[in-house]
Amino acid sequence: MNVPAIKRLNQGVLFIWEDPPIHIRLDRFIEKSGTIHAEMTVSRVEGEGKLFRLIQAQVDLLSLRVRRESADFLKKIAPTISWWHIIEQVFVHGVDEYRLGEPALPLSDEVAIQELTYRLDPLIPESEGTVLYADGGSGKTYVGLFCALLVQQGQSLLGLTGTKGNVLYLDYEANYSVMAYRAKKLRLGHPCLKVAVPHYRRCIRPLHEDLPALERIVTEQEIQFLVVDSLALACGKELERPEAPIQLFAALRTLKVTSLLITHTPKNTEDKKAFGSVYFSNLARSVWEVRKVQEAGESTLKIGLYHRKANYGPLHKPQGFCITFGEAIEVSTYDLSEEPDLAKGLPLRIRIEQVMKSGPRTAKMLAEELDVPVTQIRPRLTEGKEQWIIPVGKDGSEILWGLKL
Repeated sequence: MNVPAIKRLNQGVLFIWEDPPIHIRLDRFIEKSGTIHAEMTVSRVEGEGKLFRLIQAQVDLLSLRVRRESADFLKKIAPTISWWHIIEQVFVHGVDEYRLGEPALPLSDEVAIQELTYRLDPLIPESEGTVLYADGGSGKTYVGLFCALLVQQGQSLLGLTGTKGNVLYLDYEANYSVMAYRAKKLRLGHPCLKVAVPHYRRCIRPLHEDLPALERIVTEQEIQFLVVDSLALACGKELERPEAPIQLFAALRTLKVTSLLITHTPKNTEDKKAFGSVYFSNLARSVWEVRKVQEAGESTLKIGLYHRKANYGPLHKPQGFCITFGEAIEVSTYDLSEEPDLAKGLPLRIRIEQVMKSGPRTAKMLAEELDVPVTQIRPRLTEGKEQWIIPVGKDGSEILWGLKL
């Protein structure tokens, strides 16, 4: 009996025999109460490399009885094959591969140091999970879809630089028709993206339960970037409990692709953050908040993206965009300082500079106009003295500050 070629998958093991032409795949491993169960799919390779499935069943890999019964059952289907030897190899090596895990590697100086790279610069670092959160109706799905198009095309646009790679959009909220329509309208608004066609999948089951199917898609379509919209249904559990994000991020880790994870914020809270357990932010390597301004009846949506967490470097400056809806959907850059509600998320220095463009101000004037405590204003003015601001006079006992030309 020939020794099979063994191919490790992210969430499974594939055994390949040339003679006889048999493929056996183990996935959906579950270890519980001293047993290791897996889903076993046995297929015969027929003409032109097509696989004909013989059986698919959940098996206990540590049970001698199950080994014997599996071999006997397959013997009835294909009596010319020595199934006992094949099943024995699959069960023994399947357990070994499951328990092996990732290899241990030396952290030596000989390893080449890789600088931080981005799948979409500056929003989404490569090979990591990025969380994007916002209130409902803030345009976060359009942001996610626009990011997907930029990466699929490998396009640089509006200060965003996409590294080309196949994209899979996992949609837990809308449907194919809606998302295809939105993608079409975005391409109409940006002709440079006309050939950007990411993969789409309507999802129902929680992501960790759907992992074997997703792994197949990621492998077959060579997916490099994953958009998950949104986290609530992708988790399938109580979001306030740590188990939900831990299980989700563990599943994403096995796929070994860059991911953008879109989620909501709690209602009626001033301090906006991703809804649910703090682990959603803790386990993400980068976190962005989306805020919006849109008047009733307007066809434009102004949004600000604010960087709230960065594990591999400094926080990036806020990004402003305007989404215009019509026969096409067009995204353009927007100066956040022009919109008071969005400007509140800007660094204080930028807000001070914007106000001072219309003339000198005292610390108290700035505090009143910016709705910021004067105790936060004064240190910024002191730090910026002779660098970007200078004293230009007095208003009573208060120093008047102006921009340094």
